[in-house]
Amino acid sequence: MLGAFFGPAYRDWWLSYARNPKQLPLYQNHWLVRESAARAFARGLVRLDRRQPSMIEFEVNPVFIGPEEPIEIDGPYALLGDHSRTGIMTVDARFIGTHARLSRSMRFVEIARRIAPEILAATRALLLTWLLLPSRARAAAYRTLKRLGEMIYPVPDPTLQVRRLPFGLYLKYANDADMANNEFNALRLVHQYTSIPAPKPLDLIPHHSNSLFLMTRVPGVPLWRCQDYLSDAELDAIAAQLTDYLAQLRAIPRKHFQNANPDAVISNTLGGPCRDHRIRSGDPVGPFRDEAAFSRCLRFPDDPARRGHEIVFTHADLNPRNILVDEVVLPGGGPGGG
Repeated sequence: MLGAFFGPAYRDWWLSYARNPKQLPLYQNHWLVRESAARAFARGLVRLDRRQPSMIEFEVNPVFIGPEEPIEIDGPYALLGDHSRTGIMTVDARFIGTHARLSRSMRFVEIARRIAPEILAATRALLLTWLLLPSRARAAAYRTLKRLGEMIYPVPDPTLQVRRLPFGLYLKYANDADMANNEFNALRLVHQYTSIPAPKPLDLIPHHSNSLFLMTRVPGVPLWRCQDYLSDAELDAIAAQLTDYLAQLRAIPRKHFQNANPDAVISNTLGGPCRDHRIRSGDPVGPFRDEAAFSRCLRFPDDPARRGHEIVFTHADLNPRNILVDEVVLPGGGPGGG
């Protein structure tokens, strides 16, 4: 698929680069542009087409897809050479060419999100076909998109094992295949039984040391970044929504977990061990046949407060970092959320 889209030469170069990203010096895989230009490139509003056979001369072309007016361009040509004349290396032209090939797709994806989200459901057949490919080929494609995403989107915390990709996707990579399998299945259950706007799981490539988990991106900003300027009414609305979402989670039938492991009352979504950073530093515990067995791995297991609870599905890490809210502009001109 990458070969059909990029061409064999670009495909082979990208696969080689994804396997060994340090093969190129930093000057050749970084490109500094003004903020307005970066936004235009990220949305696919403009592209640079190389003027053959030069490797530094490009024609600046707007992408006429969608209702946006063409951006103002100061001249039809761009010269991506060493303007300092000091011998500094320039960005590899293949990165620019990759963006040019993706620009139309970026525009169509944005339009699909705006006017008809249900159109994206038509890609299900394509996804099913894609999943028939060998896992090694899919993993190589995801790692290529990961490198591309790291160049397009900022990486706030390099230690987090999740990266934003083009096309409205996120890639999560984990060192534990069981954790990845459980999270993938948990999101499937959420989509099957609730109306909670959670990421949609698309593909999982389990591996004992480097599992890859592909999912859709949910728009919004983390609650912790905007909670300080939200009004009491907005916070009340968010609290009411979260109350409803938690009620939906708790109502997910337990039959799925019991079918996976009939002897386990407390388990992960696949009937296997649970993980919580508050218990044994996140090491797997269980599964457990009842609450009493679970309490024995906690401090003060005989505490009467640890008995007689209903066992339900719930979120194990619900905090403002993992809660997304829509950011809107209020009639008075200030920011708000909901």
